[in-house]
Amino acid sequence: MIITTTTAVEGRPVRDYLGIVTGEVIVGANIFKDLFAGIRDIVGGRSGAYEGALRDARRTAFSELESEAKDLGADAVIGVDIEYELIGQNIMHRKGAQDKKRSALFSKLSREITVAARSGLPDPAMNARLRAAVIAARKEGMPKDNIERSINKAAGSDGDNYEEVRYEGFGPGGVSLIIESLTDNRNRTATNVRTIVSKNGGNLGAGGSVSHGFDRMGLISYPASVADGDAVFEAALEAGAEDVSSSEDGHEIWTAQDALHEVVKALEAVLGEPEGAKLAWRPQTNVEIGEADAAQLFKLLDALDDDDDVQTVWGNYEVPDAVMEKLG
Repeated sequence: MIITTTTAVEGRPVRDYLGIVTGEVIVGANIFKDLFAGIRDIVGGRSGAYEGALRDARRTAFSELESEAKDLGADAVIGVDIEYELIGQNIMHRKGAQDKKRSALFSKLSREITVAARSGLPDPAMNARLRAAVIAARKEGMPKDNIERSINKAAGSDGDNYEEVRYEGFGPGGVSLIIESLTDNRNRTATNVRTIVSKNGGNLGAGGSVSHGFDRMGLISYPASVADGDAVFEAALEAGAEDVSSSEDGHEIWTAQDALHEVVKALEAVLGEPEGAKLAWRPQTNVEIGEADAAQLFKLLDALDDDDDVQTVWGNYEVPDAVMEKLG
């Protein structure tokens, strides 16, 4: 977008051009921010809809920016398509990053399904771990065909052989962490996990160094909308659960490790299929951490989540609501 003017706009002289994409926006910054920020959410992965929305946004943005610039004393406003194209590319870049993250998540889910199917019968109704893996995949929107391919892959002799490896250690603020992985290369995973933890304010310990402070239990999750806390508590008690925690975020139902599958089946008859059902590490006590430690801990957790071999990270940390609000 080229704006020719001899006046100072918002305290700065604008002589040659306005760099909308480069961050040198002075006039019309809010117009473009408002128009383009929601395009990604509106159109999702539909390229045709994206192009149409972008064309409409171009016309509206230029019209409003031209009017605003002239009101501020601009001599002329000339549209340059490349500016818009760069903005569009930026939106598509963000969408590409989201698609990459989703692909990585599907890869982890697929890996867990295959390993679960190999550990028992390739039938979710007869294999508690496989059923939990399939439920988790459905929750994340994994296509049915992908799920079936992952199960069928377990029957083949070619394919990667993954093994389960657990790491234990400490994060920022002294919180305890249990890191579960599925890997086809122990050395690679150990090096990666150790590097990630040490670079983000933590350190790995020996096996058993923190797991003694956790209980191995079954965890079943339902959305808050399924029923009120009393109804869920009653259903869980009847199904044989050991504990229930309900909040506006949902319901967590804890079971004995070997009772998970049976409790899930009993609850499905009353509450329907859960959002999640898996074996978990429940901390016996929680450690409250402050803003600085929480910020570094979240960086650590994000880095671990980005590692292809890391499946799940459990911790005994508790972050106060006030700190969460500050961190956004």
